[in-house]
Amino acid sequence: MRSGGLGSRPQQVYWEQQGQDRMCALHCLNSLVQGPVFTAADLSKIAVGLDEDEKKLMEVGDSKDLKAFLAEGSANVADDGFFSVTVIIKCLEQRGIQCIPSYRPDVIESMQNPSKEEAFLFNLAEHWFAVRKVNGTWYNLDSMKVPSIIGEFGLSAFITAVVEKGYSIFVIRGFLPQPDPEDVRRCSPHQKYLTNAQIEKMQEEAKVKDAKDMKAAQDLVNSKEGGGESSGAADGDSSSGPNFLVRNPHEAPKHEWPDSGGQRLGGGAAAEAVPAIGEEHIDLDEDPELAEALRLSMETHKQALPRPPEEPTSGRAYTVQVRLPSGGRMVRKFAPSHIIKHLFHWLEYEELSGVEPKLSMRGTWSLVVPFPKKRYARESEGRIVLYEGTNGGVDVSEVTLESLGFSNQEAFNLQL
Repeated sequence: MRSGGLGSRPQQVYWEQQGQDRMCALHCLNSLVQGPVFTAADLSKIAVGLDEDEKKLMEVGDSKDLKAFLAEGSANVADDGFFSVTVIIKCLEQRGIQCIPSYRPDVIESMQNPSKEEAFLFNLAEHWFAVRKVNGTWYNLDSMKVPSIIGEFGLSAFITAVVEKGYSIFVIRGFLPQPDPEDVRRCSPHQKYLTNAQIEKMQEEAKVKDAKDMKAAQDLVNSKEGGGESSGAADGDSSSGPNFLVRNPHEAPKHEWPDSGGQRLGGGAAAEAVPAIGEEHIDLDEDPELAEALRLSMETHKQALPRPPEEPTSGRAYTVQVRLPSGGRMVRKFAPSHIIKHLFHWLEYEELSGVEPKLSMRGTWSLVVPFPKKRYARESEGRIVLYEGTNGGVDVSEVTLESLGFSNQEAFNLQL
């Protein structure tokens, strides 16, 4: 076994075990920096700061919007310990560490040769976990599983497998310290420094437990098929029998979001459009044939547009609100697997109050996030290009909303 550089002490890696909560963001951050560095209080402080920044932006607009924003609660932290991607990025930035989405052009090469990097973050269905290189060895440090060693040649296969499952990937760059087992004095019971031998033992124990649980599940099924008495686990009674029906700690809290799609919120009747100078005003009431021809033309045009996907009726969803130039609002739900282009298709398909000409007839238009400043621009040939800060645009047309870091609620301004 290779030495960790401290005399004859074997190599160790830091890992945190998750309980019945959704603290996976905290656990994977500490796995990245290889020690009990961050606390829930640290992440909560960042989340509260982000909430305050968002509140200040909302105070500039409609008071109804502010009341709705305050009633919805925080989008950056939940009572059960879940933290948003924005909190994770801010937390790492404070230590000079970058968290870069894998669709960015400057990290595409990393996805083709991942062993040149030092760490990755993975996310699916609000669960975060880290894969980190420690003293030359790659480890999967998922807080919901037993840690495992990934061979350098197996890293590409591992990443390919998680991508096929729908995970979003972030490349981590910056100074990442090696583990210091002397920090064990500061560790809680769920925070551990492990040798490779201990990891291998944990893997074997997990296989034995999985086999027992599988047998217990099969015995339960057989007893039901044979007409035998059901065990307490099946009845929800934990007082008898093996209860392997454990609550999924990553199941998001259920909220009652609006069920209808394409609502206009807070927007009364749009002001009557005023013809531009030199623009002839046509009274369609005096020419019903022309009015009918225009109606059929618009209907044909709309039928040719891509239809937006159906709104999700179950499972996790993002609620997207768009403020229109008229002051009205549109709101709709999207699934994490929907791509950003679907959001643009929705707005082009709808008849937006006060927007003339229609979005589908415009060359370019944008959806803007005030803070942190982002602009999604519809450009030539229907491409959706993301502009952040002073960075050049990145084509994200086919990128999923989850990979773009969408939170449960997103608000945009429509910019013509």
